[in-house]
Amino acid sequence: MATTANDLIRAAIATSRHNVRGETASDAELIALIGDLLDGYMDEGARVNRRFFGGRFTVGFDATVGGWPRPAGVTMVAHLLAGEGMQTSGSVTIPPGTEIVEIPIDQRETERGRPAVYQWGQVWYPAGRESDPVAGELVVLGSRRATRPATVDDPIDPLWPEAHVPLLKWDLAIYLAQKDGEREAEVAAFTALRDQAHARYLAFLQAESITEVRDYGFGGVFPSPGVTPR
Repeated sequence: MATTANDLIRAAIATSRHNVRGETASDAELIALIGDLLDGYMDEGARVNRRFFGGRFTVGFDATVGGWPRPAGVTMVAHLLAGEGMQTSGSVTIPPGTEIVEIPIDQRETERGRPAVYQWGQVWYPAGRESDPVAGELVVLGSRRATRPATVDDPIDPLWPEAHVPLLKWDLAIYLAQKDGEREAEVAAFTALRDQAHARYLAFLQAESITEVRDYGFGGVFPSPGVTPR
């Protein structure tokens, strides 16, 4: 059963006898904080593993702007694919699933012959060549924003791993102890537990799957520039 905002609030309140639900902090306050925490940790997680918090967005061509607007729910774009009805200026159909490459506006000879777009002002525009799309749907694969709970009965984001709910709990506990004041020892203890949970969360994302077979590259994990792969 999915963890709800109420489950998290109850767990955080239970970390200290000093906490009083509805007095130390209101439920609405803590629900908003849970949303902020999910936003932050899922954004961080996407930079470690771009697939785990992934979403698929379909964008129609907007004739008003002359391109495909960036979806509001995406945080990091990883791949662009042709969707239904995508065509070139010569009315040649681009099969659905074909990779659409993004090229710089000042290097539009890059990847000549492949369907391409360039991005400007959060819109993808046709790159202006015969092979480039000018209509149809663009499929955007990327990491998505968190689904924020609105009430105590709402579950937290379904992509958040249940094993790492304690990371959110300890952050709530820190907030409660700091807000109440004169609980420095608890803040220090909860921060140490939060840091341990955070390290476990990042370690999980770095190795949540090693089954992908690749010809080249590093897949879903971004290695440090100082790390030499073996």
